[in-house]
Amino acid sequence: MTLSLFDTLSHGLAALLAPVSRAVETPGSLNGLLAGIGVVPQPGTGTDALVAALNAVVLAKNRIEALAAQDTPSFASIAAALDAAADAFTALQHLEQAGPLSGLQEIGRDLINLLVVAFLESRFPVARHLAALAPALA
Repeated sequence: MTLSLFDTLSHGLAALLAPVSRAVETPGSLNGLLAGIGVVPQPGTGTDALVAALNAVVLAKNRIEALAAQDTPSFASIAAALDAAADAFTALQHLEQAGPLSGLQEIGRDLINLLVVAFLESRFPVARHLAALAPALA
């Protein structure tokens, strides 16, 4: 079966956002995701507000998956998938501005970087090695 460009795009975006979805939906996974960016929640502090903020990312991922399930995508569904991805990244960027992690500078950017690196490592393992060599070649 040949995947269309839209299939590749939508499945890739959903896979990129999957760690956030897993962190929200699987008990205990949130601390692992946060540890990936060097954030360790204080014992006894609730993570309910953070989970609520990350739910916007999960909803965007679910929208992308629903659009990917369509038999024949239209230009409107492609635009909607890209809008959903933009919404997810905007929600992650707002974590540092108004979310429960406000005060941690660039936490949204760090989380986005973690998601991109994890995606590249899982889908294109050679890309990580090439990126690590790039400074040495310059």
